[in-house]
Amino acid sequence: MIYIALFLLISMIGVHAALYKVFRDNQIAPYKAFIPIVNKIEWMKLTGKKKSFLIWCLIPVANLFAIITLMVDLMEAHRIYGWKEHYFGSIFSFAYFPYLFYKQNPKYIGVGGVLKHQPRPEKSKVREWVDSIVFALSAAMIIRTFIFEAYTIPTSSLEGTLLVNDFLFVDKFTYGARVPNTPIAFPLVHNTLPFTNNKVNSYTTLWQLPYKRLHVFSPVKRNDLVVFNYPEGDTVTVEYQSAYSYYRLKIENPTAAALDHIATRPVDKRDNYIKRCVAVAGDKLQIKDGTLFINDAEAYRAEKLQSSYAMDFNENQLPTNEQFLKDLQDLGVNTDDLRGEMAIQVCTDRLTANEIRKLPYVKSLTEVKYNYDEQNPDYNGIFPHDRAHFKYTQDNYGPVMIPKKGVTVTLSESNIAMYRRLIQIYEGNVLKEINGKFIINGQETNSYTFKMDYYFMMGDNRHNSQDSRYWGFVPEDHIVGKPWFIFMSWDRFHKKPRFDRLFNNISKNYTPNYE
Repeated sequence: MIYIALFLLISMIGVHAALYKVFRDNQIAPYKAFIPIVNKIEWMKLTGKKKSFLIWCLIPVANLFAIITLMVDLMEAHRIYGWKEHYFGSIFSFAYFPYLFYKQNPKYIGVGGVLKHQPRPEKSKVREWVDSIVFALSAAMIIRTFIFEAYTIPTSSLEGTLLVNDFLFVDKFTYGARVPNTPIAFPLVHNTLPFTNNKVNSYTTLWQLPYKRLHVFSPVKRNDLVVFNYPEGDTVTVEYQSAYSYYRLKIENPTAAALDHIATRPVDKRDNYIKRCVAVAGDKLQIKDGTLFINDAEAYRAEKLQSSYAMDFNENQLPTNEQFLKDLQDLGVNTDDLRGEMAIQVCTDRLTANEIRKLPYVKSLTEVKYNYDEQNPDYNGIFPHDRAHFKYTQDNYGPVMIPKKGVTVTLSESNIAMYRRLIQIYEGNVLKEINGKFIINGQETNSYTFKMDYYFMMGDNRHNSQDSRYWGFVPEDHIVGKPWFIFMSWDRFHKKPRFDRLFNNISKNYTPNYE
């Protein structure tokens, strides 16, 4: 958000300082270099671009590539053709452009950068295509890795706050961009190659880098919406990927055929999830009868926090299936989340629930609460998957302390399930449990000191969200970024864009600001 804007502003200062020099040398009022739009028009004149090109300079994201094009054309107009110069001049323009135009002071030749007695060096068509493709991919990958990335909301876990088919940009700058763990990868795809049915990785693990995060402008705050790598995504089945946890499947159906075909992934290649960070490192979290408490105080409730409601119908006034679905969709209900048959469960917020109760065929609508049932096998799927010591449900969970870097906990048979995965998988230790004793990296111990901060993530659609209640804590090295703004939203039920959501600032509209 503000940090990306500041970064882009600082980056452009060097470019406009160089334009000041170029304009002055070419009898253009140099102050125009610092006037938005006007500077682009004068720049386009120097590079021979048509007036219509200005449109691309005004469209978000497209304008980045339009400006890169103008940078390359301006260098060629000064008879600078080298691939390295073009690369550094575009990617590191904030420093290279002032150096180029003030230190080297090249002469402006004109559009195309060609003199009759000094023709432009010839390139083969193959070389031109290769240069263009490599250059464009390099720029796109740097932007995608370190600044922002496009993301689509695939599920309804944040329904009411972020909707299915919201298309948004994720700011990777604010929380500190990560250096990729797997630097050798096919560009612009995540973890598998297209058209391979999730069977061919898009990366190689022959060269891997340790976790490193660049400067953190702001830490993850309580109640932030956060994009992160799916913690249990270190191992997934090829069939289900992260749609169904490999670890949960092992508990519920250890003979499932899907378990025979698995894939393992490094941190940065685990699937991306988006949830609300309800608790940060060091917080005490507890859910009582569906109400979330953080540090013994009732937590923030999103404006359209959703829960499950059981619906009964008036038997003498049953609607058609088409009318029923249309009525719910017109009220903004995601009907893909409906469960049950005649006693239907619907996920929605309290205000919409009141509107549903007014429908003539609705006899009653009652909020559902999940209490512990010793006979219910579903609770095997609740983290930390130890029913003997943790009788947790979606609506009754904890109390639990969120692990914090540098804090030491005493290990015991009654709590090791809470920390086993953290010690072994996330922090890379060898843990053995022999006759009730704990051996970590060959040393017997009864305590462990955390190496990272952790977070607890939950969806605002509380009964239809796979989140930390199911797979536990999110380590700091899994944090990807912060949702920025929605650039497109598509209502698949009514087959039209949601115009009221376009260009909404997510951090402003959907995240509380306590500062």
